[in-house]
Amino acid sequence: APRDFSHAELLLGALREGIGNAAKNPRYANYIRHWPIPLPEVRRVADLPFLPVAAFKTDPPLAIVPQENWSRVLRSSGTSGQIPSQIVIDKVTSLRMTRSAAAIFADFIGVSRRPMLVIDDPKAVGAGSEINARGAAIRGLLPFGHSVTYCGRQAGSDAIELDLEIL
Repeated sequence: APRDFSHAELLLGALREGIGNAAKNPRYANYIRHWPIPLPEVRRVADLPFLPVAAFKTDPPLAIVPQENWSRVLRSSGTSGQIPSQIVIDKVTSLRMTRSAAAIFADFIGVSRRPMLVIDDPKAVGAGSEINARGAAIRGLLPFGHSVTYCGRQAGSDAIELDLEIL
């Protein structure tokens, strides 16, 4: 008789497969080889190899897809004088992120687009293939709104000021 798999088992299988595919990157493969539990022997999500944040602070960024397939590079704010983290997003990942966000938001606000108030400077969204994490978050939410209004403005290098007149 066919066996029913739990959500945890399905997740573990998908993550194991993804990590196996990611091992095509020699830097990541080296890290996996040195993990104390061999990937085929992992029985819990908690035992999967994790990456220290320093792995995302390299230049070029750690990526499992060739550079020609990069859609954008997300950069952290690098607060407190830290080196910013860089996360490479390819087209497939970008599409998955969009679909996931749509499913989550539809569950909370329904499928209708709503008026949107963004308390940030419109320049935060930026343009091009390199964007900071804050701008990426805003950009990811824009498809769920119509008549988007920004009521923030840049006030110095890292500060956003509320524009009460627009609000």
